[in-house]
Amino acid sequence: MAEEEIEIELSEEAEKFYCAKERYSALIGGFGSGKTHLLCMEAIKCAIDNVGAPGMMVAPTYKMIRDPLLDLFEAILQKQEIQYKLVKNPDIVLSLYHNGNYHNKITFRSADRPKSLRGPTLSFFGIDEAAMVDKDAWTDCVSRLRHGGARYCKGFIGTTPEGIDDWIYDEFVEKCEDGKRDGIYSRFHIDSRDNPSNSAEYIAALVDAYDATILPAYLSGEFIDMSTGRAYYSFGTHNIKELQYNPHLKLCLTCDFNVEPMVWEIFQYGRNRIEFFDEIYIRTNASTATAIQMFCEKYFAWMKHNRDNKRVQVNIFGDSSGKARTTAGDSDYVIIRETLNTNGIPWTGYVPDENPRVRDRLNTVNGALQDRGNATKVFVDPRCKRLIKDYKLVVLRKNGDIDKGNEKSRRELTHASDAAGYAIYQIMPIKHTRISQPAMTISRF
Repeated sequence: MAEEEIEIELSEEAEKFYCAKERYSALIGGFGSGKTHLLCMEAIKCAIDNVGAPGMMVAPTYKMIRDPLLDLFEAILQKQEIQYKLVKNPDIVLSLYHNGNYHNKITFRSADRPKSLRGPTLSFFGIDEAAMVDKDAWTDCVSRLRHGGARYCKGFIGTTPEGIDDWIYDEFVEKCEDGKRDGIYSRFHIDSRDNPSNSAEYIAALVDAYDATILPAYLSGEFIDMSTGRAYYSFGTHNIKELQYNPHLKLCLTCDFNVEPMVWEIFQYGRNRIEFFDEIYIRTNASTATAIQMFCEKYFAWMKHNRDNKRVQVNIFGDSSGKARTTAGDSDYVIIRETLNTNGIPWTGYVPDENPRVRDRLNTVNGALQDRGNATKVFVDPRCKRLIKDYKLVVLRKNGDIDKGNEKSRRELTHASDAAGYAIYQIMPIKHTRISQPAMTISRF
């Protein structure tokens, strides 16, 4: 099995990455630019070159190993007619064969299980969506890159950049300035528009989805500063509108479970728009039981507007940590469920097993508040004072996280916008965020 058996067609920059001789290489690209596909090809090449010297592929989560990594690996191997065997229990291991004889293996590990990254030595490793993993994952992999039987050792990553305050920028840009790491580190940037598999409609959707200030990162793979200014920069007077309960639209509740204060937002959605028309606010000594009872009282007042006296189903969104947090011995969502059942209010839950990443949630909310075409999909009634205040005043910290603040004036912030953001992300997510968050009904808890 020789390297020349792999037939590939690559853009100029992608080919430079594929042929790089440096020990460590980074492939930085926009959404849909083909990063993961190239990482798979690089791993197969390394496995072919280093007979009997195993390698490892790392993804941020176990789910991302199965989709897209394994699917891409199998597709490439089948196309190149390379013999392989895939074992998924207990570890996920891909073994390559040549003329029926064992050749090499690639083990797959998840970065959300850090201890799994430690172990035997490697000839190569690759990390997909590296901006989504901690630097410790990179450090652990580097420490294993020393297999004595390897022709060469290689560590490589692929990612879409998330600003200039993470370990990737530090490792592959700042520490490489002035030629300090020439011959050891290399970095390559690929553009979403250079992937022939992307249609013009896909590229247009990307351009429309993201603000001009961050589009260079998500389209061209450029490192830009994403950590300054307002968190909800797209919010303005165009989002504020007097709204009323509409008996013809779905009634929804989204929750944040902070206790001082506790803020829940009440909204409806339809016709590609979300309308926040009321909120529940408890400043001190808040409890989930009190908040859901307040909602029930509002609910029955709104039901008077329904001419057929039919009770409308409530769709519930919110912070996924409420599934585990205990209040009087029960999770927050159990309390919500039982209170609604006691009051005879039909409901369905749309709370995922884990919250979306902050950056993905912010991008989604800003795109819904106003996209590049000036379309507005989110409206807020003046009654939602805490949500409006959040949208105006919440800012980002240097590392790109939301500034929760220690001052009393800032501790009141972020809770309303967090609650609203969980719902907006579930209902109208930007299609190009890296982790999909399927709706999970809370009736299972």
